[in-house]
Amino acid sequence: SSLPIEYSFLQSPPISSRKNLVNFRHPTYPPENSLLFSLYVWDHADGGIDHGLAHNACAIIADNHFEGYLSRTCNGEPITAPWDDVLPADHDYYFHVPWPGG
Repeated sequence: SSLPIEYSFLQSPPISSRKNLVNFRHPTYPPENSLLFSLYVWDHADGGIDHGLAHNACAIIADNHFEGYLSRTCNGEPITAPWDDVLPADHDYYFHVPWPGG
């Protein structure tokens, strides 16, 4: 790892140990620097987070841009699940804010 030891808490744990942890990432930052925040999730026995809760948490972090959307990849399509669906914890999620006017 290239992070100094005092910042090691910012590193993502391996996927296999992430049953109840979801990472939210910035879609245009380099992968090693794209982590915005992580949440422990308990909305499903297999690990997951309510889509609406995930979206709103990201929107607040993104300066209240509620027009943004979540995807599973940095250049992916919006997740089309209903707001009350549980998003599985086996993925990282990216929060996209559309450019103004386009």
